[in-house]
Amino acid sequence: MKNKEFAIARRSLFVAVFFFFLCFLPSLADWDMMNGGFALIFISIVVILTALITSGMFFVRGLALAKLLKKQGGFLAEWGVSPDLWRKIIERQFENEKANNRILMGIVWFFCILAAIGFLIFDPEPGLWVAAVMLLLMVITGICAFSAPRLRRSKLLNSTPAIKIGKYCVLYGPEFHAWGSMGSRFESLELVEDDLDPSLRWMQLAYSYPVKGGRQTTEILIPVPESEIATAERIAPILASAKA
Repeated sequence: MKNKEFAIARRSLFVAVFFFFLCFLPSLADWDMMNGGFALIFISIVVILTALITSGMFFVRGLALAKLLKKQGGFLAEWGVSPDLWRKIIERQFENEKANNRILMGIVWFFCILAAIGFLIFDPEPGLWVAAVMLLLMVITGICAFSAPRLRRSKLLNSTPAIKIGKYCVLYGPEFHAWGSMGSRFESLELVEDDLDPSLRWMQLAYSYPVKGGRQTTEILIPVPESEIATAERIAPILASAKA
């Protein structure tokens, strides 16, 4: 499997280097610094810092993925999953993701409607523009909330159903999830058996990472075949010990 984390890190580093040299363009081209020169330098510095942080973050993730693929470091277990079990778990995760997105979309739409009504009441003329922007924002968030879970489901269903688990990371089909660095942390783990279908078992793992305004939690459902129940029970305490 190709390590895409390293590829993203390299691309981000290339962007940082490109904008570093772009900082010297105003001087080399004899630009008037007050006529766009300082603006270009400022934008370049912001892009450089962002790209360097992104490159560093994905380089760390790439190291973790490389160790997991080589079964080194904190490697714990791996197993294949039958297509039927994989499909059932992905569909269940899809339903959970849809429900979470509806909640978030409802919160965003509530504040959009509140802002639009407020401006229309207190200052109708510019309020029309604010209402139009809020409506556009509602349409965009609605499209994202609708399409993102479906795109992810399609990607997972069309991937190789296989699991690799390390102490601080999981390779979930084509998706790589990691915690324990860059502010991310393990939150919880639960072994779950479906009440209606006892043959359907999974590990419900959650981790979080810092975002603007707080922390974002990601939850993944790791399918556990019947032959791997003992392995899942063995590694569960090890994973739980990573909780900060």
